Amino acid sequence: MTAQLQVRALDALTGEVIWNFDPYKGIAVCRAKGVNRGVTYWSDGEHRRIFVSAGPYMHCLDASTGKLVADFAEGGVLDMTKDVGRDISNTRLTHHLHP
Repeated sequence: MTAQLQVRALDALTGEVIWNFDPYKGIAVCRAKGVNRGVTYWSDGEHRRIFVSAGPYMHCLDASTGKLVADFAEGGVLDMTKDVGRDISNTRLTHHLHP
């Protein structure tokens, strides 16, 4: 994960970028891009996934392509502010990023 919260797959031999995922693509952000909780890799042998959070959203990426996995949550993006049992609309977690 980069300092700008982009996730990149690199070729281990050459360092060339294989794919890049930017959760803020198309969104003008003029300040720090917010909270993230790191990157997690998961595999069940057949499927390989990368989970990454940016602001209030968890993104599920196909590890081979960097594309959102459409059958995870809503088009590959989980809104972590939903169904938390209390109103968190005024917290820093909910600022600026919308899928």
